[in-house]
Amino acid sequence: MAGAQRGNRHRAASGDSVAAYPLDRALDGRLDLDDLDAPLDLDVIGAGNDRPRISEQLRRLLETTGVGPFVRRHRVPLVAGVLTAALVAGAGMQWWVSRPVPLPDAPLLLVKTSGADSTQVTVATSGDRVALSLSVAVASVERTGVVVALLGITGPGLTPLGADRSVVDTSATDSVSSVRATLDCTTPGSSAAAIASMPDDFHVLVSRTAPEGETRRDEIRLVGAQRLAQVVRATCLQAVADRELTAASVRATALDGVAASDLTVAVTSVGERAWPGLRVSTRALPWVVNGRQTVGLPAGGTVAIRARLWLQDCADPTAALRDGLLLRTTVSSQDAGPGTADDDGNTVRLRLPTTQLAQVARSFAAVCSSAVPTALVTQAVLNSGGSDTSAGTVEITLAVHGAGAALMEVDQGADTAGGRLTALDSPVHLEAGIGTLHAVWTLPRCTDLIAAGVPRFAVNLVALDQSGGERRPYLMAIGGDELRITLARLCGPDVGALIS
Repeated sequence: MAGAQRGNRHRAASGDSVAAYPLDRALDGRLDLDDLDAPLDLDVIGAGNDRPRISEQLRRLLETTGVGPFVRRHRVPLVAGVLTAALVAGAGMQWWVSRPVPLPDAPLLLVKTSGADSTQVTVATSGDRVALSLSVAVASVERTGVVVALLGITGPGLTPLGADRSVVDTSATDSVSSVRATLDCTTPGSSAAAIASMPDDFHVLVSRTAPEGETRRDEIRLVGAQRLAQVVRATCLQAVADRELTAASVRATALDGVAASDLTVAVTSVGERAWPGLRVSTRALPWVVNGRQTVGLPAGGTVAIRARLWLQDCADPTAALRDGLLLRTTVSSQDAGPGTADDDGNTVRLRLPTTQLAQVARSFAAVCSSAVPTALVTQAVLNSGGSDTSAGTVEITLAVHGAGAALMEVDQGADTAGGRLTALDSPVHLEAGIGTLHAVWTLPRCTDLIAAGVPRFAVNLVALDQSGGERRPYLMAIGGDELRITLARLCGPDVGALIS
């Protein structure tokens, strides 16, 4: 009975808990130990929480504002409107995705020269017309479907060919193509611009055509145009020199005791251009050497240029001058520096008339008084061991003949396009003008040999009975059936036919 009374008393206390404990006491952080025995009534947890849900509140709001009844009364037109809006939005999105995209203002291309310097540019001359062709590589990040075409090269003195069009394969990382232009050096303005040109002055004319039909033409800077600038300068400078410079006279004076002759060339300018800093170019070495400091040639004036010509081959005394006397000039400020090298861009060839070349050849008449030496291969032994750059080596024995000579000095040779001839005997003693020479010929590839021809020995014939043992230089060719058969066996009949 006492326990039941105590339980009833506790239930009464729990029901009156809110009243028994005011808010300020319930939250003061203190615990009354007398209330620990009060039972927990689970039925009253959350009691009195009659708050409506959000969905019920929204539904009630729509009903009170009249939106809900309106939607129920006009559900058909509203559904039709929603579907129409969805269709319009989908069509708009489709148009946005497939809309015509204009080409960007700047081409998304990189154009650079391709290949080695010696193969980048080719020049074709027809009368006064000079055509240049340049190999370039193009990298493109234009969008799919854009057709890219190269129309030509632009720059000082250059005019793109109107009908020229080279389509670029934009799928390739570096698409290699050729672009062309014509070089105009016929007027003072075009000549001055071309001669003073720099690599940054050259561009490539590019056409871009979008799939929607839009077409743009732009000029893109050409990267790596050093060789092109050099060729443009050299070609135009030589064209101007051919028009304005003339070799008025040549005086050749033979030197005693050596196979050389001093030259004095009178150069006349017939144009309106001055030619400063004229001298014999170092690119003419070793056979032609500058004989004096540089001279300036005024417009319409005449100056004397002195040089020394060393004899290379008595069989052809003027071989070093046949293409002209190579001169260097400081045509612009960039060529005037002390460390500026002689190259294609600042050198010209002064053409010498045939009569003047004959006069130079006569100055060597006293030296070149013997017959041309000959070399006949009597034995040829082919050694295997060819590579990507050589067809192998041939050990050869030659019977040499030098009329009127007691000694034959043989140069050790140098690498040429036709291979390298290395003499194993030097000097060769001649008895009655006849001797034996042993040598090794390191061959190039067979295809290169066909294009270059057979190299020759550089020799000096020495007649000891003459005062001082004067040397007569020659380029001595080699031949004979033994060598022809060996080369034909190695490289085919085309190579064998090169041997006389």
